[in-house]
Amino acid sequence: MKILSYSEKAAIPRHSCKPIIAAISGLFLCWQTISGAGADTYKSTPKSSEKTNNKLKTYALIYVPPPAILRQQANYKASAAPTTENQFYFACHLLIAYNEIDKATKFARQAIVDHPTWCAPYLILGNIAELSFEDQPATEFYRKGITAAPNCLHGYYCLADHLRRCTDYQGSLQVTKKGLALVGPNQTDDIRHIACNLYTVQSMNYSALKQFKNAVKSLEATDVLHPGLNTKRTNLADALLDDKQYSKVIDLSSKVLKQQPQFLEFYHLRAVAYAATNQTREAIADLNKFIARQHSTISIGSEDRKARALRASLYEKTGNLKLAKIDRDFLAKEQLDAYKDTTFAGKEK
Repeated sequence: MKILSYSEKAAIPRHSCKPIIAAISGLFLCWQTISGAGADTYKSTPKSSEKTNNKLKTYALIYVPPPAILRQQANYKASAAPTTENQFYFACHLLIAYNEIDKATKFARQAIVDHPTWCAPYLILGNIAELSFEDQPATEFYRKGITAAPNCLHGYYCLADHLRRCTDYQGSLQVTKKGLALVGPNQTDDIRHIACNLYTVQSMNYSALKQFKNAVKSLEATDVLHPGLNTKRTNLADALLDDKQYSKVIDLSSKVLKQQPQFLEFYHLRAVAYAATNQTREAIADLNKFIARQHSTISIGSEDRKARALRASLYEKTGNLKLAKIDRDFLAKEQLDAYKDTTFAGKEK
């Protein structure tokens, strides 16, 4: 079975927004209780400093986690919606998660009038447009957000990621470069986090364009900004595999596993590199560690299936046909189970 490469992952078009909405929908009730977000009115007082868009330092918008909301309860007014840009951004996302689309739209449009130099209202409107698969309006809203607040790093990330999912890789690359140009030394954790996301989007564009060395450079930059962030290191390992830098994949995976052996995916990544360099025994050993600790799944694209398919091919290569047959039979059974669970199978009765 072919292992899905990083470039293939990068080329996948837009994903469903439903999982994202489901993930944050539960947070809405917490925020609603504290802030009184159920009110249908939104009123904020424009700051005098917002009347002109002076050159300001780079900033990032962040989601405030529930514990922080509780700790900052005194900062919320029970009778009004949040009035700072970051609170507004978070609040509107929760409204969207609670399917209060009209209310979020109303708040965003009012915020544009009250706070002409805020980026967040345009990002909210862009996100709402994306939920309706209205790509061009979403692009326009994101561009307007950058125009209103050219120092808001999150605007560049939203636009760049949207263009990437619309397969406008060159356009997305231009946006990531402009955004990353705003990131100087000694930045806050929030800015470094968004910068890492920009580098990740940049790498996915390069991979989609088959420019794997550039993709690797972008992901190496994320490791400099956030050392030890293993979610980014798996992307780096994937990109290194695409660029056939197998020794670096082995070194990176070994380093991570030495420090944090619970990150099992690096056994699989290292096994792929071992297999590509004819280190069959080492590859099988890593696959055994990965598969033994994974829960079996009938998902066609699961890492477990890919690992078992690779192990079966290595067993066949070394003449261990009985062991290879065990893996092949297991995969065939899971494929049959997956078929039986589909709606199509029921229609044949």
